[in-house]
Amino acid sequence: MSNERLKILRMLEKGEINADEASKLLSAIEGRRTYEEKSSSFNPNTYNSNRKNINSGSSIDVNRILNKITNGAQEIAQNATKLCEGLTKELKGIKKNISFGQENKNSLSKEINIPFSEVDNILELKSLNGEMVLKGYNGDKLTLKIVYIPKQSDANIEFYNIEGKKYMLNFKEQYFEKVSIEALVPKKYFNEISISALNCNFSLDSLNFQKVVSDTTNSNGIIENCEGQNININNVNGKLIIRDIKSKELKVCNLNNYIKLKNIDVQNMYI
Repeated sequence: MSNERLKILRMLEKGEINADEASKLLSAIEGRRTYEEKSSSFNPNTYNSNRKNINSGSSIDVNRILNKITNGAQEIAQNATKLCEGLTKELKGIKKNISFGQENKNSLSKEINIPFSEVDNILELKSLNGEMVLKGYNGDKLTLKIVYIPKQSDANIEFYNIEGKKYMLNFKEQYFEKVSIEALVPKKYFNEISISALNCNFSLDSLNFQKVVSDTTNSNGIIENCEGQNININNVNGKLIIRDIKSKELKVCNLNNYIKLKNIDVQNMYI
C-alpha cells in the first residue's frame, strides 16, 4: 500500500477525516473513476489484496477501516437513490393528474392554429378546474387545443391578438365549469409567456423565453427543461417541481405546500 493511502487510513483511524472524505481521497489516488461511480461500485477486495505490503507491526485494522468506508459510501449511494426515487414518484404522481384529453359527455372542444414569422411575441393563457399543458418545439405554428364545459349555451372563449404582438385566451370564469388547455408553443417566436390557473394541474416543458410568469391557485405544477432570462412563479396551495432549468433569475413564492428543485442553473434565485 502506498504511503498516501496509508496516511489516509491513519487519518480515518484517528477521526481526522470521515469515511466519505477518505473514499474521495482514495478514489483520487487510484485515478480510476469519479466519486459518484466509486460510491456505487466500491470493492474492498482490491485493497485487501495489497495488505501484505503493510508492516506487520501496524496497529491499523485495514479490514475494519475499509468496511467503514464501504458502508459509508453505500449509505450515501442508497440515500441518493431514495431521494431520486422519491422525486421521480412525485413527478409521476403530478403528471398522472395532468390527464388532458379525458373529456366527459358535456365537454366541448376547439383547436386554434396560428403560423408565425415574426419574433418577440407575448402569450397569455388561463385555465379553470382542469389542466394546462405547454410544450415548446422547434416549429413556427402555435397550436391550442381547448377543452371546456360551459354553464350556459352562450358562454364564449376568445383567443385574440392585441397590437400585433400579444396573444391572449380570455373567458369569464363564472360561465364555465372547466377550461383545459394544451398548447404546442414555437420556441423562438415568444419571448414572454404568462399563465394563470385555478384548481388545475399544469406543466411547462421545453420553453425558451425572456420571461415566464405563472400565477396559480390550488394547482400542482411541473416546470422543466426550460431556458430563459426570468422565471417568476406564484402559487398557493399546490406542490411545485422545478427541474432542469437554466435562467438568469428565478423567483418562486409557494404558499401552504412545498417546492422541489433539481438541476437548477440560475444566477439569482429567490424562494
